[in-house]
Amino acid sequence: MNWEESKHPRDSDGKFTDKGGGTPAERKRLEEIDEHSKTRNNTNINFREVEKTIYKNRVRLEKEVDAVLNGTYKDSHVTILEETPKVLQNIGVPNKPILMTSKHAYLAINKEGKYTGDNDHYHDLGKDVFMLLPGLLQSPVMLLQNSKDKDELVAVLNWFDKNKNTLIVPLKLNGKGNKNFIRIEANIAKSVYGRNNFVNYINNNFSQNDILYAGHKKIRDLN
Repeated sequence: MNWEESKHPRDSDGKFTDKGGGTPAERKRLEEIDEHSKTRNNTNINFREVEKTIYKNRVRLEKEVDAVLNGTYKDSHVTILEETPKVLQNIGVPNKPILMTSKHAYLAINKEGKYTGDNDHYHDLGKDVFMLLPGLLQSPVMLLQNSKDKDELVAVLNWFDKNKNTLIVPLKLNGKGNKNFIRIEANIAKSVYGRNNFVNYINNNFSQNDILYAGHKKIRDLN
C-alpha cells in the first residue's frame, strides 16, 4: 500500500477534508467539533446525539485535565469517552470507555514538566488540542490494525500538532484502567501525538490488509 496524500486533501490550515474545500478554522472548541462531525457522509448519524455526547465528555474531561495539570488529580486514568464511538464499534471494537493514563495526558499536553525518565516523551499539543479528542475520535480519517498486535489499532485524526504533523492515537483494546478509583475494562488510548513523516510512517508500517476504515468507509472488520 502506498499512501498518496494528494488523494486526501487538506484545507488551508492543514486539516484533512472530505473534498478540496476547507472547514472553518479556529472556531470555539465545541463549534469546531460540531462542524467537524457534520462533514460526515453517513446520513444515518444523529448529529444532535453526537454533539450531546461530545459536549458531555468534554465538560467532564476538562475537569480531569485541569486537575492533572495542576497536580491535584488522584486517579490513574482520565476518561476520554464514556463509550467507544460508533465508527469504531462498526469495525469490531468493543464498546467500552476510552481511558488514558493521567501521565500520558500530561505528557501529551505539555512541552516539559515533572516526568524526566528516558521513556517520557513530551508532545506539546497544548490543552486546547487535547480537548478535541472526544470529537475527533467520532470521525477519524483512518483506522489501522497493528499487524504485530491484534488488540491494538491506530486512529488517524483530522487534526495536527504545532508542526503541522497529523495526530494519531494508538489504542489498546480490551485493556484495564481506573475510573473513579475502580478498576474497569476499557479501551486504552496509549497517547496522542503528531506523527512526523506521516506518509513514510503509513507506507513503512501498514499493509493494505491493515486498513480497517478510510475515507468514511469501513474497509474490513477486526480479525
